[in-house]
Amino acid sequence: MAEMPIEIRFPSRCKACARQVVAGTKMLWEKGSGVRCFPSCDDCAQQDTQVSQEPAAVGFPKILETLRRARSAKLRLAAMDSNGAWTDVYRITMGTSASRYPGCPYIVDAADRAWMGRIHLDGRWEPSRRETTQDRMPTVERLLAELEADFAGTVARIGKECGACVMCSRELTDARSLAVGYGPVCAEGYGLPWGEIVANHRPFALPDGDVSPPSPAEPDPNDLMRPEDFE
Repeated sequence: MAEMPIEIRFPSRCKACARQVVAGTKMLWEKGSGVRCFPSCDDCAQQDTQVSQEPAAVGFPKILETLRRARSAKLRLAAMDSNGAWTDVYRITMGTSASRYPGCPYIVDAADRAWMGRIHLDGRWEPSRRETTQDRMPTVERLLAELEADFAGTVARIGKECGACVMCSRELTDARSLAVGYGPVCAEGYGLPWGEIVANHRPFALPDGDVSPPSPAEPDPNDLMRPEDFE
């Protein structure tokens, strides 16, 4: 409900400038939000200007839409440093009906299962406030921003680099899947393009001494995670 001018029946206080007003004063009222000066005083006008200049909340609505469209949304995102070494691997999973936030994607660090944040149903991003996660947050938010801008391109790039599908963690062996960066089953499930072979594709090889993501043939302990384990 939008704000509307009314004559208040009881003494009140402006929610913007905190000015005390008496019964019978004409104020702007909004259900569940309180009253403020009508017309706006200088202090209220200044408050409105400050609010309008605040940066918009970070959100990832396109990621949410893509994951909710998928039959079984579970991503494994790997980040690499400038030397081509694996630095971080994060898991994105949809909250189940038994979780505190059903249908909301949540992100955890696959190494220590640290909860990094969630995407709410309105697309709003809620990052973890725990001190132990703050050093990793720039990497997480960079990966999410890349997914938001180009979901197919990002999962394809990571898939080509590590030789495994980001969406199912299976090794890519088919020449077409290696060229695209993910397989046809996941492409159909997530509504992504597939099938075009890249002419100049070269299989990605890890430098000596680097460790690749776990083989899909081995049980993945992160598959046992439950959304209710996290915030």
